[in-house]
Amino acid sequence: MTKRSILIVLRLFFGVLTLVAVGTQFTVQVQMGFSVINFFSFFTNLSNLFAAIVFIPSFMQDTTPKEPKLANTSATTANNEIANNQIDPPATFGSA
Repeated sequence: MTKRSILIVLRLFFGVLTLVAVGTQFTVQVQMGFSVINFFSFFTNLSNLFAAIVFIPSFMQDTTPKEPKLANTSATTANNEIANNQIDPPATFGSA
């Protein structure tokens, strides 16, 4: 396994683990008679949900195949044209 595929699996694992942990805590608190609003007022619960929301889509994004990106800037195009002798290179300063 490559380093990238290990990270993909870990993102999914920790995203699902976070959702299970928050869901279990939510179930326990509701069964004990605590307020649902009170559960979501704690920063820890909200930050854990946010972490799961970040981990799971990033797992799905990393599993989609990517096409190689080619730089197509004007500088690259100009350099390619100079290399192929399609245009004259710019004049240098101080040359006689």
